[in-house]
Amino acid sequence: MRKGLLRRERFADPQLERLVRSISDGFDTLSSDDDLLAAPVYTALVTGSIPSGKTVTVFAGKSGQTLTLPQAKALGGGAASLVVVINESPNSVTLATVSTDKVGGATSLSLASSTAVLLCSDGISAWFYRLLNGGEPSSAGRLLRAPQVLTAGTTIAHPAGTALIVVEVIGGGGGGGGAVNSAASQITLGAGGGGGAYASKTYAATAASSTYAIGAAGAAGANTGAAAGNGGSTTFTHSGVTVTAPGGNGAPANTGAGMAGVSGTAMAASGPGTGAAVATGGDQNAGGIDAGFGVRYSGTTGQSGGGAGVYGGGGPGRITQGNGNAATGNGAGGGGGLSTNAGGAVTGGAGGAGIIVVREYS
Repeated sequence: MRKGLLRRERFADPQLERLVRSISDGFDTLSSDDDLLAAPVYTALVTGSIPSGKTVTVFAGKSGQTLTLPQAKALGGGAASLVVVINESPNSVTLATVSTDKVGGATSLSLASSTAVLLCSDGISAWFYRLLNGGEPSSAGRLLRAPQVLTAGTTIAHPAGTALIVVEVIGGGGGGGGAVNSAASQITLGAGGGGGAYASKTYAATAASSTYAIGAAGAAGANTGAAAGNGGSTTFTHSGVTVTAPGGNGAPANTGAGMAGVSGTAMAASGPGTGAAVATGGDQNAGGIDAGFGVRYSGTTGQSGGGAGVYGGGGPGRITQGNGNAATGNGAGGGGGLSTNAGGAVTGGAGGAGIIVVREYS
């Protein structure tokens, strides 16, 4: 193994910088005059597990092999484990985790040929890593093309050489509520639609393509005050592993006693459309955001509910006569409609369809 394989890197964290410097100094000390490392190491040629307590592992095998890291809590008592993996093979090798462990937020990491990586566990369930001879600390390599924004279709083909896929998934937004015609000197109005859920996930690329489904936009509420439509779920699947972001809920029915969708002058409220349930399958999972209430203050004054979205773009609420505003952002809810002084029945605004953003790294 050549001494120059481990290039000295600098880190913002002083403790990590000292740690890496000590490791590099150790390699230099162990290097003989003929530029070979004579220290005892664990050498791997085929798929298998890295033994707990083996600090340095050298991979020199053929393509398609996987090395499984020790469990992050293998040393017990919350003690951190330190592993250095050096790939001397002309082929890449996959470093996989066990149980519920993650490495850099993912379940595996692809290590390119002639690359070394320093991994340190948190003593619980996570491995953090740094490539020691170049590359980015949080990805397997360079971005292969511009981020792919998916709003239609069902399949995405990944570029040749893709090793890591990072996705953001947002469910469809719920529709805003409509309202019946108001009487003279009175007001009716609807609530906003809830936002779709959000998830992000990092995949180790093991297939040439992925499949997905874009959550539909929630339908606008009718001018009868009936419930608006819910947004659809957005999903992304790679090698059988699926991330699901549910859609936001539409504004509820707005015709019962005491509701702002019934003509009147007394203080009343309707809605709101609640945010989607928490997403599943991602490394990060979040629910949608609740929309705004439709509120009648008195006489002909009030405000319909605004829609909600994780990145904004919900249909704004109204304070004047008119149908609800449609969402302008993906995954956002539509706004509620408003009828005042016998101006006519109104519909709500439609929600925004879901969206997926895909980034592919070498």
